[in-house]
This record gives sequence, structure tokens and C-alpha cells, in this order.
Amino acid sequence: MIFSFLFKKKRSKAIEVKGTAVKSTVEFVSKNFPKQYDSWFANLPAETQKIYKDRIDYAKWYPIKCAYLDPIDKIVELFYDNDPKIGGEAMGLFAAEISLKKIYKVFISIATTKYIISRAPTIISTFFNPIKVKIVDKSKTSMTVVISEFTEITVAAEYRIASWNKFAIEMTNANNVVYEVISSIANGDKKLAIKYTWDLQ
Repeated sequence: MIFSFLFKKKRSKAIEVKGTAVKSTVEFVSKNFPKQYDSWFANLPAETQKIYKDRIDYAKWYPIKCAYLDPIDKIVELFYDNDPKIGGEAMGLFAAEISLKKIYKVFISIATTKYIISRAPTIISTFFNPIKVKIVDKSKTSMTVVISEFTEITVAAEYRIASWNKFAIEMTNANNVVYEVISSIANGDKKLAIKYTWDLQ
């Protein structure tokens, strides 16, 4: 028993989400479903309501389940007839437009598709911590994003990430961008793998 501490597994750090993603979730409902905002808010867990009542700090890290996952799952339930793909894609597109057309407008205007691909792991990791992201099977017209150690992720959140990345690729003037979720952590796989293909101009 004296040496039992040597065999204890190291507790993994709880996953957190950046305030920018939290804020865009609130703005998504207020802009797209303004009349139902109060109903959505009332149906959120008390811990989530507390975070949302305070001023959301864009640079702060928040607990991912109550600040991000629970709210977007409630959006899917109330506004998208429990369809995580449609709801997740809508939220991902909305969040991407805010980030890429406003915050990173100058960056995205000069970025090439190749450069966006190379920066994908870094960009995704600015919103979620700690997770692992890598790019595999990369070519001129395709890539696969592989995310691991994102233990609490939901199906809606996976589609939100997939949609965000799709819009980022489209902003580089790539044509006919399509994605496919190859494996899903939310559905029991060890990794989230999203394959993207596109046509060159």
C-alpha cells in the first residue's frame, strides 16, 4: 500500500472551451431564434445559466459540458427536431462566419487552401483544450482531420466542428467542398475523423 501511488493513473485534465465559442452559441440563438431565446435559456442547467448571465470573456476558458455541449444539444432538441447534423452544421457555419469574416478577416483573405490545411490543428486547438488534432491523408484536393482525447464531445458538436472547417476551406475559394465523418467519438469510436474533399479552381 505504501507504493500504491506509483500505480495510480494520472488524472486527465478536464476539457475546456474558449469563450469565443461560448459567445457564438449565445449569439446563434439570439439572432436566429430571438422569440424562443428565453425558453431555451430556461431549459439550460443552472450552471450554464450562471455562466451565460455573467459577461462572457472571449479569452477565458470554460468547462466544456455546461458552457458548450449542453447548450448546443438543447438547441438541437428545441429548434432542429433532435437532428444533430442539421443543427450542428447550422451552428458551425454561424460560428465560422463570425470568426473568419470578422475576427480573422485579413488572415483568411490572403490564406491559401494549403496554408489553412497546415494550420488546422492549431486553429481547432485554440477553441478546445486539451485535445489532440492532426491532419492525415493530405493531398491537393483532400485531407482528413483526426481529433482524439475529446472524451465528452457530442454528435452535434462533432458536426459543428466539421461545418466550421468546411466553411474555412470554402473561404480560400476552394470549390465543391464536401466532408464525411468517418469515425465518431460520440458514437463510440476512439477518434473523430472528418474527411474533406474539394476541387481546385
